[in-house]
Amino acid sequence: MIYQMKVYNITILGKVKAKERPRRGRGGHFYTPSATQAYELSVHNSAAQAGLIPLTDDTLNIGICFYGQYGRSDIDNLCKSVLDGFKYFFNDNRITFLVAKKIPSKDYLTKVKIW
Repeated sequence: MIYQMKVYNITILGKVKAKERPRRGRGGHFYTPSATQAYELSVHNSAAQAGLIPLTDDTLNIGICFYGQYGRSDIDNLCKSVLDGFKYFFNDNRITFLVAKKIPSKDYLTKVKIW
């Protein structure tokens, strides 16, 4: 029996919001800033529209291309906000291969391939 690997291609429109540090709120609890939460929700919605379902595979491979003008933004923080947007579909500790690239463009969008 040959195992067919499912491939998901997801396009997220708009500029990526790099993952911000958690903030300490009143009472000492920590929270994710609202701008980061909003971006992670847009990633979730784009994934759901693309037909992504909760993945049960042991290992995942992910490729991410960031299109736009990101200048000095750290690519790891850009990746963190995208991957945290997928938290209802899979846990990012199952990723065994990750490749990411910033591509200069006048349009802002992110393309993600999961296999």
